[in-house]
Formats: sequence, structure tokens, C-alpha cells
Amino acid sequence: MIADLLDDPPNPHISGAALDVIIAIAATGDEEALIGDGVIARLDPMLDTDDPVIRNKVVKALWLLVPEVEDVVMSKPQDEY
Repeated sequence: MIADLLDDPPNPHISGAALDVIIAIAATGDEEALIGDGVIARLDPMLDTDDPVIRNKVVKALWLLVPEVEDVVMSKPQDEY
């Protein structure tokens, strides 16, 4: 999986390219496969990187992958009185 390249020896070129692919996949609406493979858990620690380019890509990827509250709540149960 592409996410395995994030954990490889820290190489900003490989990590950056892997993040570009993750962002592209998530932007097309196929984020469920990435989420199911645990990509979010691999991206969270990368927020602490000193490389601003990698950090910005991680933020963008997480923005695309982490569902908003309104996306998670599909329907509201009707109140019965």
C-alpha cells in the first residue's frame, strides 16, 4: 500500500510523493479505502515534522480524510411524542 512509503526511512521525496498520491485518491472520493488501511493513524504523527512542505501535505490529506460531523450523521431520528 502507498501508506507504507510514509513509514519507510524518512525521505522527504518519497514521503512527499506518497502524500501526493494519498491526496489525489482522497480527492476523487475513494477515501474509504485509505481510511480502512489506517492512513489517518500514519498521518497523525507526521504533523510534528519539521519539514513545512510535508506538514502542509499531511494537513491537506487529513482534511480530505477526516470526516466532518455532518458527514458522519447521515440521518436524525425523528422525535416521537
